[in-house]
Amino acid sequence: MMTNARILLMALAFWAMMAACADKQTETETVETEQTTPDPALAAWDAQIEAFHALMSGTFHPAEEGNYAPFKEKAAEMAASAATWSAMTVPAAHADKGLEEKLTLLAQETAALSDQVAAGTPDAELKDPLFALHDRFHEIVGLCEDLGEDH
Repeated sequence: MMTNARILLMALAFWAMMAACADKQTETETVETEQTTPDPALAAWDAQIEAFHALMSGTFHPAEEGNYAPFKEKAAEMAASAATWSAMTVPAAHADKGLEEKLTLLAQETAALSDQVAAGTPDAELKDPLFALHDRFHEIVGLCEDLGEDH
């Protein structure tokens, strides 16, 4: 037969075990919530990467084939997109990668190229700066993440 002291001891041990499990579950739920809550700054950053990428791919790839018309049509829009991206705060996930400087260069180079288009610069003179701009974009994306080879 169990004594009252043993019953009390078993009840306390059971209660302590239940309390420990409840705390662990709360801690796990908190960690899971923190990991699954999207960072709005990172989401905006990724959206801007995709916006610029859409403009770059839609204009650069035709230019590779000698068709500069899509780039000429979108040069000002591309410059505005680069300026928007450059003005964004770099998310914590991409801090300390030198992105501010590279984005400033991207915005400056895109604006200069857009100005050349507006001034009527011949296609042959747009080729090298456009290809350099494409390389700059890939340099930036490479610092952020691997988006593959489909750009």
